[in-house]
Amino acid sequence: MRETMISNALNLKEYIQTIDDFRLIEPEVCPYCDHIGALFTDAILQAGMNYRSVVMPRVVHVLEVFPEAKTVKAFSRVLDYYGINHVLNWKNNEKARRMQNLMSFCITHSIDTTADLVLFLKEQKGVEALKSINGIGNKTCDYLKRLLGFDNVAVDRHIRSFIEGANIRYDNYYDIRDIVEYTADFMGVARRTLDYSIWSYMSNQIKIQQLALEF
Repeated sequence: MRETMISNALNLKEYIQTIDDFRLIEPEVCPYCDHIGALFTDAILQAGMNYRSVVMPRVVHVLEVFPEAKTVKAFSRVLDYYGINHVLNWKNNEKARRMQNLMSFCITHSIDTTADLVLFLKEQKGVEALKSINGIGNKTCDYLKRLLGFDNVAVDRHIRSFIEGANIRYDNYYDIRDIVEYTADFMGVARRTLDYSIWSYMSNQIKIQQLALEF
């Protein structure tokens, strides 16, 4: 099993080296890694949404309008007073429920600050506990960890498509994550750097395809 993973990672490394316009891009440190309100807004809304046009404006809104919402308790007071849908500027009740469940989870597990959350997610049992929340799975957990500064990969549709473009077979989410993380190790770069580089490359490819369709 490990031999197959190593072989796939080496194949992915070779594939990357054949792409002329692929660039390694160092991701910026998350500017709101100490702000629970912005972090949770990002983590809850990002699934299946356009990040730049839908998610990011709402994250910035929470960060700028509610700077005091840096802790779970403070953000909870904001949500209770203004309402989740108003704070997030969001009408989807499912994501609103997911946010409420996440807040309740943190209160139950005595998580108030981002430092508390980092310590909680350093343990695999903490990660598994977080995934017990309906609608929060592997990708959301890994994405939240990456926002908090962990050196890991969060598998989204861009990374999945990139792996498929390299003709590398996989069975599940964990396979893809391990392949990309092993590849980063072989390339001597941070795992979060390769994650962001693949995301940026695939996002640009989609833009190019969209522009081509306009002409």
